[in-house]
Amino acid sequence: MTRDSSVDSAQALDAFLAALNTRLFFEVDRTPVAAPARRLLEAGGKRLRARLLWWSARATAPTVFDPTHERLVRAAAAVELAHLGSLVHDDIVDGGDARRGVPTLHRTHGVRVATDAGAALAHLANELVAPLAPAARAAVRRALLATCRGQIRELAVPFVPVTPARRLAIMREKTGAFFELAAVLGASVVDAPQPARAAVARFARRFGVAFQIADDVLDIAGDPHELGRANGADLRDGVLTLPVVIAFERDAALAPALARVQRNPDVDAVTTCAAIVERAGGVAAAVAMAHAWLERALGALAPLGRTDAAAALSDLARASIARGVRPGATRFESFVRRQPAPQVTRPFAVGVDAASRADSELESSLSSLLDWFHPGLATMVDLRAADADVDAYRAWARDTLCRGRGWSVESRLAADAIALAHALFDDETLEHAPIPSLALIDALHSAAIGLLNLALDPAEHEIMSARARAMIGRPSPRLATGFTLHTAEPPSLSFAPTA
Repeated sequence: MTRDSSVDSAQALDAFLAALNTRLFFEVDRTPVAAPARRLLEAGGKRLRARLLWWSARATAPTVFDPTHERLVRAAAAVELAHLGSLVHDDIVDGGDARRGVPTLHRTHGVRVATDAGAALAHLANELVAPLAPAARAAVRRALLATCRGQIRELAVPFVPVTPARRLAIMREKTGAFFELAAVLGASVVDAPQPARAAVARFARRFGVAFQIADDVLDIAGDPHELGRANGADLRDGVLTLPVVIAFERDAALAPALARVQRNPDVDAVTTCAAIVERAGGVAAAVAMAHAWLERALGALAPLGRTDAAAALSDLARASIARGVRPGATRFESFVRRQPAPQVTRPFAVGVDAASRADSELESSLSSLLDWFHPGLATMVDLRAADADVDAYRAWARDTLCRGRGWSVESRLAADAIALAHALFDDETLEHAPIPSLALIDALHSAAIGLLNLALDPAEHEIMSARARAMIGRPSPRLATGFTLHTAEPPSLSFAPTA
């Protein structure tokens, strides 16, 4: 790739971001099920991950390159669309009313529409990376699987304290892996040498952890009017972030305060918890850890030398962390409590004989991948798939996705995962049990994306992703029975809504 060397960095970045924004709107507009997310796209955003991709490319490229080159813009669009889809799903989990100053999609269109939009955006992003080099597709597979596992493990056991080390491990997967993906894609697209790719990968992974720590601090000590969204959502959902788990080890008063939030997550209960966390030094300790991870990230840039692009990466990281750890006026807002999910009224496999039960079981490699996300997920999916209505719809969806061509094993497994994600939940269950429902839906779609990135034929990868995007949003049959995931084995996986 080449470009006119007279174009300075600021102009090149502006050209890249302009091309990226045009591409983002084009991709969303050609995906009707994702159209409701357009308003969130129009609200702006920092395009942090795209900037990370851009500066990683600039810092590692062996030659100058065109800032509007197709592969570069394609990779950045994939990263931003995947992030946009994750925000839509995060807002469902948090029960948030606003994001970037505009109403959240599930508030304006309902949980089903928001769920489908987020999933379609993930497959749209996957479709965009299909034509990239095998190394880039491998990076997508690693990052998306790790990110999904981190998200699920964060939500799996609400209000159960973990150690700070365990919280950091979740952060490395949930956020660090996705930041690393942005950097690696940037370096890969410009054919950077391997040592330079490794340097930006280490930098981005550590930057991602620092960024997530700062975000944890904002949930406790941020101003919702500056954030563009409500704070305290993690506390209300029982996600015990780094400031909270640090304070939990220091102040015994936090345990009963958290139990009060679990019983009734009102403003007073959340405010009391936040005050204890701050008093115990949880916020201050987390801020110090954010700075420590930031310094580790900056140290990883040393092999790149003292270049303008390396300095820009440093500035990007410093500015992002400073936003999260600055003092602010903390204020928590009201929270609409969800109703418990409808309970199971009949056994999972009623009306399903032994032969059809065997046919409905997950293939072992898909089962192993789901259990890699979290032990017990495969059992939960398998039990639900034994329902005759679900199994019939799953078979139809799988056959529809796999029509024509001689599909590889990976693509056929991906089609099965997509079909299951589409068939498992009716609108009522999604509305009343969004956290467990989304956990399984996201795990299945992420498994499919991971499998498609293993397919040797990029065209097969691209076609299946496009078919998945087109299938999502088609009406699913209303299932006869309500369903709550926490009734399934194993009992250690507690996705139950707060009692």
